[in-house]
This record gives sequence, structure tokens and C-alpha cells, in this order.
Amino acid sequence: INQDLKRQNAVLQAAQDDLGQLRTQLMEAHAEMENIKAIATVSENTKQEAIDEVKRQWQEEVASLQAIMKETVRDYELQYHHRMEQERAQWNQYRENVEREIAELRRRLSEGQEEENLENEMKKAQEDAEKLRSVVMPMEKEIAALKEKLMEAEEKIKEAQSTDSLGTSGSLQSKALGYNNKAKSAGNLDESDFGPLVGADSVSENYDTASLGSLQMPSGFMLTKDQEKAIKAMTPEQEETASLLSSVTQGVESAYVSPSGYRLVSETEWNLLQKEVSAHRDIYWGLCMECDLETSNQDMHSTRTTSSRLVLMLCQLRYG
Repeated sequence: INQDLKRQNAVLQAAQDDLGQLRTQLMEAHAEMENIKAIATVSENTKQEAIDEVKRQWQEEVASLQAIMKETVRDYELQYHHRMEQERAQWNQYRENVEREIAELRRRLSEGQEEENLENEMKKAQEDAEKLRSVVMPMEKEIAALKEKLMEAEEKIKEAQSTDSLGTSGSLQSKALGYNNKAKSAGNLDESDFGPLVGADSVSENYDTASLGSLQMPSGFMLTKDQEKAIKAMTPEQEETASLLSSVTQGVESAYVSPSGYRLVSETEWNLLQKEVSAHRDIYWGLCMECDLETSNQDMHSTRTTSSRLVLMLCQLRYG
């Protein structure tokens, strides 16, 4: 029994020793666990502080960026409003100019309408030229008939002069005056057609100028410069007629008595006067036609320029 007790005491003592060792290990484990908890607590605190610091820095950066963005947006809005005001003022001025040009264009179109009526005026001018040609052709035929009559009269005068050169002054005068009356009744000529008679204060024009000047032209009829020169210039028949008239006048000059208020001039003086009158007339008509043509061209050019600008502006307003 004692041996059993000793053996049990030894076993119990060994168990107590093991228990003490286990308690010592347990205490060490508890201490180590406390240390780990402290380290974990410190680490957690440090981590939270780092997180808080990062969050604080991020918030500061976000706030700074927001402030910068607000400042930028405010500046951009100010610039945008300023630019909008400038563009609005420019467009208002542009619109006023366009409206002013449109009003001016409408006024010009209502006054003249040269571009639309140009073709009609050209047709009308051609028709008037045809009418004038229909008037001039019979007059040329009439002049040719008068030329033949003048040739017959000249032959009669020459025959009378050859038969009796001394006592026929009265008969020559009566024949010349009789032929003068026939010519006036046939062609409505004046006294200057049968002799270069010049008035005391003015110069009479020749037959073709007086006759053409007495024609009643249609209203709005306009002749070109070349047409006026062609009409006013003497045809070969008219030149021959003037030469024959001069010959007849020279034949009866000694017997013909000038009417009251007129005087006889030489052929040279008469030609010089006619040239001077024709030159002044051509200069006058040329200046008138050039002035009218220049004014018409200027109006047409201004109208076309304004029309082009208006079309361009309307296109810009529509597609711009």
C-alpha cells in the first residue's frame, strides 16, 4: 500500500509539475497576447490617423479644385457674356445696314427698274429706228425727184442763157421763182433750200436738217450717237442736190432779189457756216448722249452692286 501511495504521490507530483509548467506557459501566452493586443491597438490607431490624414488632404485638394473650377467658370461666363454683347451689337449694326441697303435698293428698283426694262427699251429703240427709217426713205426719194427737177431747171436756164444772154434776166428770175414755189409745195422746203441765204441775226439750216428737226418723235424715243450722225450726215444725193442748188443760185444771182431780212453769200462762206453749225450740233448731241449713257451706266452698275451685296447678305443670314 505504501508503495502504491508513493507511486501515486510521484505521479501526482509529476502532474503538479506539469500543471505549473502549463500555468507558466499560459501566463506567458496571456502576456504575449496582451502585447499583441497593444501592438494591434497602436497599429489600428496609427492606421486610422493615416486614413484621416489622407482623407483630410483629399478633402483639401477637392475644395481647392472646386474653388479653382468655380473661379474658372465665373471668368468664362464673364468672357462669354461680354463676347455675346459684342456680337449682339455687331449683328444689330449689320441688320440695320442690311435694312438700310434693302430700303435703298427697293427705292431704286421702284424708281428706275433699269435692268428689267433694258431689253424692252432696246426693242423699243429698234422699233423707233424702223419708224424713223420708214420716214427717211420717202424723204430721200423725194430729194432724188427734186434733184431731177433741178437738173431740168438748170438745163432750161442754160438754154435760156445761150439764146439770149442780155434780155433774159427778168425771165430767168420768174422761172427760178416759179421753180422755187414748186419745190416748196412738193417737199415743204424753206427759202434756204434754193440758195445759201443767211438771216441777218441767225443762220438757216439746210433741207435735211430742217425737215428731220420738224418730225414729231414718239415719247421716250432715244437714238444712239451713230444713228444721229447717220441721220444728220448728208447723203450723196443730198450733196448733189446742194451742188445743183448752188449752181442754180449762181445762174440767177444777178437777177434774183433776196427777200427782206436775208442776204446772198458766197458758196465758200455758206459751206463754212454749214460746217460750223453741223460741228456745234454734233458736239451738243454727243455730249448729251454721253452724259445720258454715263448716268445710265452708273445707275445700272450701282444697282447691280447693291443687288449682289444684298443676295450675299441674305445667303449669309440664311446659311450662316
